[in-house]
Amino acid sequence: LERVNDQLHRHPESPLRYPGRWEQVLDDHAELLEAIAGEHPDEAAEIAARHMTEGRNIRLRMYSS
Repeated sequence: LERVNDQLHRHPESPLRYPGRWEQVLDDHAELLEAIAGEHPDEAAEIAARHMTEGRNIRLRMYSS
């Protein structure tokens, strides 16, 4: 949590403000919970990796503009 807090202080602009991101995050989290509940660890890992990668990519696009 300390690391996340440091990131938020350095980069206060949230990728959640990126058009369509909030809806996608909610979908990703629901999909991830379903995979975990269904005991599908490989699927859960893929969903989590995709989610984090897209968040990173959006943040990079936000900072480059």
